[in-house]
Amino acid sequence: MDDDCDTKKTRELMVFKTIISHFKKSAQLENKIEILSECQSEQKHIIETLIKKEKLLEHKINKLELACQNIKNKQLKQIVLAPISPTKTNTTNIKSADRFQSKTFNSFGQFKPTHKKRTQNHTALFEKQSIEDSIALDIAVQENTYGRDNFGDNKDDYDGDDFSDNEDRDDRY
Repeated sequence: MDDDCDTKKTRELMVFKTIISHFKKSAQLENKIEILSECQSEQKHIIETLIKKEKLLEHKINKLELACQNIKNKQLKQIVLAPISPTKTNTTNIKSADRFQSKTFNSFGQFKPTHKKRTQNHTALFEKQSIEDSIALDIAVQENTYGRDNFGDNKDDYDGDDFSDNEDRDDRY
């Protein structure tokens, strides 16, 4: 009978130990579940914050792209509307620049007509072409309009003395 009592007590003790170990394991699991749920809520918060920051960055990038496009458009307008004159490159008074263009001189001090229609046509073409093409045309028009005199000689070669061969001319005039 003692043996039966001892075996009963040992069985109850073993069951009791098993129940305690199950409670401990369930408590540990509950703690782990709580920790995981806290981590998930923190992760959700971090993800929401990242999404908000990404949207803000996209908005700022769009603003910067728009600003860059506006700057490019302004530069293109400046190139297109810039007067074609060697001395006045950044004038805002286009009428005075047009007057300057209409009165250029040849090497003998005579007025040389310029072709206003030609420059206006080039200005219209600039709006259709890329920036590089318009700059190339602008340079070509400058060379054709201002860089040459009536004889095809470059004005830079002019030494200022057109009458050096005619030394016996009358000084009264």
